[in-house]
Amino acid sequence: MKKISITTTAAVLFATITFVGCSSAPKDIEVPATTDTAQDAMAGAKDRALSQADVAAANELLKKAEVSGFEFGVTTLSAKKVDEWIVMAKPTITDTLGKIPDGSAFVITGHADAKGTEAANDRISKARADYIKSRMAAAGINTKNMKTKGVGATRLKDSGNPESGSNRRITFSIDAK
Repeated sequence: MKKISITTTAAVLFATITFVGCSSAPKDIEVPATTDTAQDAMAGAKDRALSQADVAAANELLKKAEVSGFEFGVTTLSAKKVDEWIVMAKPTITDTLGKIPDGSAFVITGHADAKGTEAANDRISKARADYIKSRMAAAGINTKNMKTKGVGATRLKDSGNPESGSNRRITFSIDAK
């Protein structure tokens, strides 16, 4: 979806009416034509700046939607726990999805604690992210622009206690392209 800045569009329209539509403008002054490409470039630069700010704000909000409570070696949660999480997080997630810029992805990242092997932690963390994505889809959240990844035990929440259950979690972020 292409966004057009109202301010930029109004300025271009005003300039066009003033210089081209005004009968008192001198006839020998050549006014450069404003092309759609130039308008798009101006609007695009402004939209990218706004989008980066929106992405930063959205990533901050998404910290509140974190999912935790996974048991060691388990990739699912109880239905009750997931349902409670969906009720709490759905408004934040759907609002965020509506604000992310085109070409960006909503990333669901699975994490593990430091127990077990690196390969097992990578596999489990990815499976947790896939599971949460499937539960989001089942709850009616559009998962089209979402991607999942597992990072194993590489990003511990509680690095002082690497085997802590608080490290077994799901986080969300916007990956701006």
